[in-house]
Amino acid sequence: MHLLIPHDSSLEPQKQRHSNLFGSIPGELCILSVGLSTEATRLCLALSLPRLVPPLGRVARQQIDGVKRSFRRYKLCLEGSSPITPEIVADIESRSVMKPWDRLAIVANCCKYSTRLNTVSLKQKSHSLSLSILAMCLLNGEIIDNHEDRGAAASADMTTSRWYKEQKFSGFKAPTGCLWPTTFIKSCRFTSVSLQADGIATKGHVWEISGKRITAASFDLTRSHAEEPLVEGHLNDHHRESLGQLVDRLNWGRHHRLANYLDEYLAKEARRRRQATPAEKYMLVMARELATAMVEGKSLRLGRLRSEGDQAPCRAIFITEKQHNFVAFTSFSAAEPITGHHDANDLDCHVSLSVAEDPPILSRQLPRLRVNGWVHSLCFFQGCNPTKVVFPWPKSLLDSEL
Repeated sequence: MHLLIPHDSSLEPQKQRHSNLFGSIPGELCILSVGLSTEATRLCLALSLPRLVPPLGRVARQQIDGVKRSFRRYKLCLEGSSPITPEIVADIESRSVMKPWDRLAIVANCCKYSTRLNTVSLKQKSHSLSLSILAMCLLNGEIIDNHEDRGAAASADMTTSRWYKEQKFSGFKAPTGCLWPTTFIKSCRFTSVSLQADGIATKGHVWEISGKRITAASFDLTRSHAEEPLVEGHLNDHHRESLGQLVDRLNWGRHHRLANYLDEYLAKEARRRRQATPAEKYMLVMARELATAMVEGKSLRLGRLRSEGDQAPCRAIFITEKQHNFVAFTSFSAAEPITGHHDANDLDCHVSLSVAEDPPILSRQLPRLRVNGWVHSLCFFQGCNPTKVVFPWPKSLLDSEL
């Protein structure tokens, strides 16, 4: 997208000398919006360095903050593990708009949400705009940190967007060598979400991870494997060699079903000539990550679906250094097609979390899970129905005055 910015006619000769940057439309600067936001962000970050001498005054700092809110490239400002949605919400909340309730649609468009709220109805019923935005974010799968030890109660002077930024889950991990880490993290969302009195209900697969770790000593791999160039849309030869050794190791450990799943996946992927589906793309990314982890000497753990019982064969491989047994939750949903009403969600949503579990209060109660961290995994759950679970509300929200 390009921006057109009118300029004084006296600047026309100078502009024409730099038409590669500013275009050649008379009276207008034609600037690539991505380039403008990137360079504006870099300038603001440089001016915000603590070692700047002399230090900036209050007015200058306010001006820089204003430019960052308007133009910043989030991927340049945020840590690699942080989601951008809380930042988007805070920036949109801070802007002056003629119709405040338009912020609901603006957030939805910026975050590519498919689930929208009825602005007219919410406004007529005098609902809180900020809480409506938070509810919409959660309904579209955004993840908050609900660990029992996380966060203090919100105070009366804390805005909803401030609470959201404080309570966001910041433990995401993009795959090694990922070219679009911000997009990967933006896609880390729950699916089939509903908000309940006791928490966020969603669907996915609950895994029991137990047994011995599979360590680097099990394989004959060298670091040169990781230096093999990627083949767009496919595994390279070294990926295949690494995963082939893993198939042998699984068979040696009598995990024959999982070995067969992985072997069949490698054969199917080798035959594929068409463009990968969303599910195949995600499997490909995780297969590459698994192969890279093996070369780097990381440990692997195997998981079985809880819904299949304690004696069920393993169906998943997790990359983790954890020594003890733990529980994981995964889910995946492909992007929705564009409708005639709005540009619907065009993101593939995926989750792979290590979780803690609250003890059940009632025998038929849904599993109550709390976020512990992100864990990359390659899972084979074909033919297995997802399980409905609840992520309880964080204590900071239950005790808050929002």
